[in-house]
Amino acid sequence: MSFFLKKTGFQEYLPLILIETFFSLAYLLYRFGPWMYPYRKDNVTLIFFMGCCFLFCLGYCIATKKYNRKCIDIDLTDPDKLIHVLVGIGLITFIPYCYVNTGSFYPKIWSSFNDLGLAYQTALNRLPLGTIFKINSLIVDIIKFPLVIILYICWNKINNPLKYAGFFLSLWFYATDLCIGRNRSVMFVSICFLIMYSAKVVRGAVKNIKEVSLRTTIITLVIILVGPLYFAATMNSRGSAAVEYANFLAQSGKNSSEDKFIKDIVKKKWGYVRPKVVRYKKNINEVDKLEFNIAIKPGKVSSEVVRHKKNIIKLDKFNEFDMVIKPGEVSSEIVERYEKYAPQSKKVHPFYANDLTYAFVNVGDPFFAKLPSRVQYLYAQVSNYLSHGFQGLTIGLRTNFNWTFGFGQALVLQNKFEKMTGIDIYSRSYISKVNAAGYPISYQWCTAFLQFASDFTFIGAVLFMGFLGFLFASLWIETIYKEDILATVLLVYLSFSLLLLTSWWQPSLSPADFLVFYGGIFTWLMKKSFWYNRELTVGISIQNGLKL
Repeated sequence: MSFFLKKTGFQEYLPLILIETFFSLAYLLYRFGPWMYPYRKDNVTLIFFMGCCFLFCLGYCIATKKYNRKCIDIDLTDPDKLIHVLVGIGLITFIPYCYVNTGSFYPKIWSSFNDLGLAYQTALNRLPLGTIFKINSLIVDIIKFPLVIILYICWNKINNPLKYAGFFLSLWFYATDLCIGRNRSVMFVSICFLIMYSAKVVRGAVKNIKEVSLRTTIITLVIILVGPLYFAATMNSRGSAAVEYANFLAQSGKNSSEDKFIKDIVKKKWGYVRPKVVRYKKNINEVDKLEFNIAIKPGKVSSEVVRHKKNIIKLDKFNEFDMVIKPGEVSSEIVERYEKYAPQSKKVHPFYANDLTYAFVNVGDPFFAKLPSRVQYLYAQVSNYLSHGFQGLTIGLRTNFNWTFGFGQALVLQNKFEKMTGIDIYSRSYISKVNAAGYPISYQWCTAFLQFASDFTFIGAVLFMGFLGFLFASLWIETIYKEDILATVLLVYLSFSLLLLTSWWQPSLSPADFLVFYGGIFTWLMKKSFWYNRELTVGISIQNGLKL
């Protein structure tokens, strides 16, 4: 392995190989994995995704070939000053952050681990305690991941008091996230350590020195392993809660459609109508019109109201809507397969059949049947997490384009833009149209490509993937050759976003991620522009024989 790491080409192209492999795995799980998605054999989706992967690879290769590894822009950022600021903010906010998320002034890890499913539901049901606490949580979400990254990569360059204060705060925030049963934050830290450790190992190979110690390796491996183990524990805990609730419903004689995990669905043979839509029915003059756009306020009826026949979405075809093209048809083969296998899947575990999208696990598959029961469940859940967004993408590829004014991938800014301009961005986006076509965005993912396409069209989304590849390569090279702190922080955020590209565009999900990622990109580009102009000045001065 050390032989390959010393090869310049392998050092620079290692992230590309890993990311492209991961993209391929996600699509293979969608097309050939355990979940029987109705549109998984759609060739339009395959061609589009192959185009995205190719442009990403092309952009990465262009950046790698054109990058000047010998330019003078050495990172002069003082890690002590950065950590001083982050630690100062963290010491003010760490206790309120824990109280907002857990209801306690300190992380109660042991009691939370007894029932992570309950901890997760409690965290979801916890109401915000006021503007001050919201601001506090926003600030912590902004600083906690950069704090971990800078501590990891600059541990030996930071003075001891700041180092240990930062370590305590990082451990506190991590323990708080472990207590609330949320997978995203814990998985982010695991991916964080994986990326940073890889960068350190490659940087050591570049300099021909040992960058990582045995202690660092052990700590890194432990943190990396916590991510998937925690994911398995939380999903098993949530699944156990689902089984207990299903048994309770069976004993009480209630219909399983009342299950709290699918409570927004009222089943009608092979279709469903949302209770929220039914509640709005009284605000609509004609019986056959139902409001299906959640962005419309109750009591309002607009031209975007969806018209149904018999108020139902049928399995054999999607209805035509005012704002979308008919997505396609589900064949009779799918119907027969659902009738045969879905009940079997449901008996094995409630989560093995998805009433929202008609997808189900083929429990009769020879490979799936040979797996141990616990591994089956984990395999099904991981496959679902990585692949089901392609189903939403497939429907989105068959809808019309309406420009979202650059806010399609900025979910956190859409409401602000609407308040200022009166333009409803959400209803123009592909996400809204896919939701109107019967694919429930509130419960399912649809890939980041739909967000990109809302701004750039699907052809533009393919080209945008080329830009992301170019950016990814530039950040990686600056990290391994120049030890740029800001580039390393952005590299970790972008890597996490790329690994979850088949779900959502991660920087758009919260104000904190949006500010760190896009603010960091802007700052990094400004710094690059400064050093580029300085390099030109130095070159001209040297050519003219002038002293600097």
